[in-house]
Amino acid sequence: MNIALYVATYILDIGALFYLIGLLYSSTALNVYRKKPFLIGIILTVIIILSEAGTVFTENGSLNFRSLNILCNIFGFALTPMIPIAITLIFDSESLIRRKLLLVPTLINVIATVLSPLLRLIFYVDANNQYIRGKATKQMAGSKGFSVIALDINDFKSVNDTYGHDYGDTVIKAVAEIIRKSFTNHYNCYRFGGDEFFIISKETNKEKLEYQLRTMINNLEKEREKGNPLPTVSYGYSIFRGGEKLDFSKIIKEADDQMYYYKKIHKSNTT
Repeated sequence: MNIALYVATYILDIGALFYLIGLLYSSTALNVYRKKPFLIGIILTVIIILSEAGTVFTENGSLNFRSLNILCNIFGFALTPMIPIAITLIFDSESLIRRKLLLVPTLINVIATVLSPLLRLIFYVDANNQYIRGKATKQMAGSKGFSVIALDINDFKSVNDTYGHDYGDTVIKAVAEIIRKSFTNHYNCYRFGGDEFFIISKETNKEKLEYQLRTMINNLEKEREKGNPLPTVSYGYSIFRGGEKLDFSKIIKEADDQMYYYKKIHKSNTT
């Protein structure tokens, strides 16, 4: 997605929310006690959208924007869990007031988010203004070696077109389960979005990585032999040996490029 499309999307989202504010205050369906948390929820959403925009436009840019990138991430991660609280206040404020312990997880999230730039609990923006999220931060930070595997389901669009989106969701869940059970506990598996997955580990031995990948391919094949019409997957990996300056975007690109190379081979073999 290019920058212009990002900008257009954010403008449309924020414009729709301000339009919703207008509808809210012109409507008599909600009393004043319900309008207030509704307004708070909308304002929180606008701030989160602006924070997301800030992270997109400052990440991997000038190092002068690193502090702004960190600040935008803090706002985004800290405020997002508050939206369900605002929604709850619209319908049942008394219940939330009586059960204040329900606010504890949100408070913990805020504290963890604020401490993340120092302790890398939820996210981390390194000295090169590279954004890293979740448990992977501890594995990727510093000069220690690690590997990244990129996975993508082949012909997933045709799966949706042939069997329907419900079965497409089933396929994603089945493939995700096979990925999880095919790799040892030393590998952290993430669904990146849609039909794409990433696997991160401290493993830097090429032969061991390929053994794990063969295990996954064999497990997928076993499921197909049982009559489950699961698609194949394409994959690529990149190994960072450590002891040098880390360029995480380069690592991801190398794994992605290798994955799409194998995907092209798959398409040429099936046409």
